[in-house]
Order: sequence, then structure tokens, then C-alpha cells
Amino acid sequence: MIKSGIIMISAFILFIGGTSMDTEEKIVINQNFPAAIMPGDEFIVTVKIHKSAINGFARFQHDLPAGFTAVEMENSGADFLFEDQHVKFIWVKLPVENDFSITYKIKTNKKINGNQIINGVFVYMDNDKTQRQNLESVTIKIEENAVAALPAPQISRRLFSIAPDKGEYRVELTIRPNRINESAQFTDSIPENYTALLIDAHDAIFSFENHSAIFKWATLPSDSSFKISYTVKSDKASPSPVINGVFVYGNVKTEQPVMKEDPISENFLMDSAAETKVEIKTIETNTTMADTKTVIAEKKLFPAAENGIVYKVQISATKKSSVKNNEWFTSKYQINSNVELTYHEGWKKYLIGSFQAYKEASNLKKQTQEKISDAFIVAYENGIRIPISEARQNKSFNQ
Repeated sequence: MIKSGIIMISAFILFIGGTSMDTEEKIVINQNFPAAIMPGDEFIVTVKIHKSAINGFARFQHDLPAGFTAVEMENSGADFLFEDQHVKFIWVKLPVENDFSITYKIKTNKKINGNQIINGVFVYMDNDKTQRQNLESVTIKIEENAVAALPAPQISRRLFSIAPDKGEYRVELTIRPNRINESAQFTDSIPENYTALLIDAHDAIFSFENHSAIFKWATLPSDSSFKISYTVKSDKASPSPVINGVFVYGNVKTEQPVMKEDPISENFLMDSAAETKVEIKTIETNTTMADTKTVIAEKKLFPAAENGIVYKVQISATKKSSVKNNEWFTSKYQINSNVELTYHEGWKKYLIGSFQAYKEASNLKKQTQEKISDAFIVAYENGIRIPISEARQNKSFNQ
């Protein structure tokens, strides 16, 4: 109750500060809704926000019709509220990343029908002025036997080099299903000289047969996004394999284009005092029903591998500045903790601390914000960065 009160007071202050409009467009918002559903259906709403240079207080709001209820899924660091048919994501400070997503699930009452309209607004602070951007209204048709025109699943693939001299690589796929209550199957075709071993099936039944790695779900996971992964291994030293895949959901088949993916080394470590140039190229291929993105990197620096989920505090991120070491952060910000350097999405990112308990990371963040106001918590699973909301869903680490 206290937390909700603070949020509402902050929102009230935001409004009484007055509103103004900047003619320069700084915010781009894309929202995905089905065009039609049946009464009682559930569906996932994904909103992608490009915030440009905006960094302060902000509120995203959808106004839902009567008979709709909302459940939080992915909040990108916001506080989530659903009250009086208003879905609200409220940030005291927006994420550092220019592009991020929020996701929630809508449940509908079986007794509603006809056209239902959803309005929305994004309110944010810019140069000490309150800006307001109204969202395009969305109309959803609710009727018996309606065919839901849900957005297509989105899939991205990453290939990690584990032991290239032994022909061993790890394949990781991130799937944003954008739908629920449907069966699905993902199949990757593996070169003949490789075998595939499961790492994480995320509730799927995994099999390897006829040179194919196969993941089958009787019902797609309800997560807004999830990862599946497996190891491919050759009987000899081999270049990174060429893998192509097919994703089938319901009765729709989506072919993933064949791509040669250069490996990203998991074992590359760098002296934090040395400058290393990192070039990351992105190839995006649009298909009829799904998007596939392949990240190709000459070098990729990950945090030191730690088992399970850990929380760290990010204190800085830069693309152009030279690499900084512990002494630099101690001299400039009086940071006495060991500073860990990682490369992520083309940025040099500096982290401190490592905790299995979120509360401990939160304590460090509060202490650090007295010196670096932009410090915030990030999460890693087995050395791979994941959203905070995804990490905290794992109750065994949610302390």
C-alpha cells in the first residue's frame, strides 16, 4: 500500500506540473493487439517503446473496456498497476536502453461481445516539462467463432563457440510467442556430421532424430518470451555449422531462412585496463509470418560464468568511450567494489556486485545511487543477461 501510494503521488506531481508538447518526435511506440477474438479468450499484449534520449519519470497507460482484466508479464523495470480498468506501467526512471518492451496478458469475460475500444497514453518528463503522447486507438472485435489475428511469433538465434577446436557449439533461441493456448513445434536441421544434445527445452519435449533437433509443446508456454537451447557437437574440429529451422504453431508453418552464423565466444575474457574493439553486425531477415535475427560478432565479452540466476548493479554504459578500469571508477566516483566489464548489444557495460538474492542487489543499488544516480539492477542466468522480470519469476532466487 505504501509503495502504491508513492507511485500515485509521483504520478499526481507529474500531472500538476503542467503539460506541454515538443514538436520534435522523440518517442515511437508500437503496440500489438489481435483484430478479433472470441468471448472469454486470453491474449498477450506487447508494446515496444523507442524512447530516444528520454530518461526520467514516465507512465504508460492503456484504458481497457469493462470485462477485460490485465496481468503483468514483462515490465522493463516499471511498477505495474491495474485498477479501474487502467493498465499502468510507471517508471521513476526509464530504462537505459533506447528500445525496450513491456508485456501483459488480457483475460476477457465470456459475456462481452461487439467492438471494444482501447485507448492509451504515454506521459513522460523532458527538460523538466511534462510531455503527453496519445496512442492510436485500437478496436478489437469480439464475436463467436472469430479467428484471432494475433501477431506472428518472433524468433532470434544466437550461436556460441564452446570448443571450436572440438567442433562444439551452443545454439540459443529466444522465442516471443505472442499467443497462448496453441500447440507448437520448432525444428532445426543439423548438418550430418553434428549431433545435438539438449540444454533447456522450456517445457517442450525434445528429441534428436534424422539430423533434426525437435522441440514440441502441447501448449505454448505463457511467458512473454522464453529461451530454448542445445549443444551441437561434431566428431572433429569443424567451422560453425549452418543451421536452418522451421517453427509451426497451430496450423501455421513458418520457415526460418538458412544462415551461416559466426560463433560468439563464451570464454573470451579481457583485461579491463586494455582497449578492445568490438564489432557487432546484425542481419535481419523478414519472413511472411515470423522474424529471425542473427547476431554476428567478432568478439563478445560475457560476465564470468556463474551458475543459476545472479543480480548485479550496472553503473555505466558507453559505446564510444575508451575502456575504464577499477582505478578510474574509484577516482571519479569512489566506487571501491571490483568493476566488471561486459559487452552487451554493442555497449560497454560496467557492473559491480553479484548476488543470488534480489534484496542484496537492491541494497547495493541504493548505496551506489548516492554516488552514481543512474545505477540500476540487472540479472544474468548462467552468464547470459536476462530481463529482471524473468529472473524474479524463478522463486528459488526471489528472496
